[in-house]
Amino acid sequence: MKPGDLVRHPKGIENVCPKRYAAGLVLEVHHPTNPPGKPYCLILWHTLEATHRYYMDQVEVISEAG
Repeated sequence: MKPGDLVRHPKGIENVCPKRYAAGLVLEVHHPTNPPGKPYCLILWHTLEATHRYYMDQVEVISEAG
């Protein structure tokens, strides 16, 4: 996963709002090293004005950036 990828949130689609979580844009990817942690990314969903942080295993890539 890298900035520019288009992702979706499967659990959000099932439990919250199918339209909102069907497509989001990855803005940043972080790999914490001190202290070590799970990699996460900042995502901008198409119907929200703010970015949200998700662990990379919570979302799936539906289209990779060229």
